[in-house]
Amino acid sequence: MVRAHVAAGAEEVITLHSRPHVLAAKNASPRAVDEFCTQAAASAVDRNWSTLFSAHQMGTCRMGGDPRTSVCDERGAVRGIEGLFVADASLFPASSGVNPMITVMAMAKVVGEAIARSDVRR
Repeated sequence: MVRAHVAAGAEEVITLHSRPHVLAAKNASPRAVDEFCTQAAASAVDRNWSTLFSAHQMGTCRMGGDPRTSVCDERGAVRGIEGLFVADASLFPASSGVNPMITVMAMAKVVGEAIARSDVRR
């Protein structure tokens, strides 16, 4: 993952599993990245050091009828990219604050049915 972040343009990479190791990634040489990875892999996981969690990401690709306020149309199709659909909680207008499992399944069904009705190349 370090190499992926560096390749994607990360300015800094910090470990979460142990006391922090920090890589100034912006202009890091391949050797510096290799050394960072070796150091991070050799570090023990420290108890109670880092809280890892996941969250329900909602509202990042809002669905709606107005292109000025929504990324996706009413079928879940991403505006401006033919054949790309979103079918998860990012279609929500905002975060619901609760586990949205049933609503996400319903949204995925609606988007899936829209895809099935369209002539999207598979």
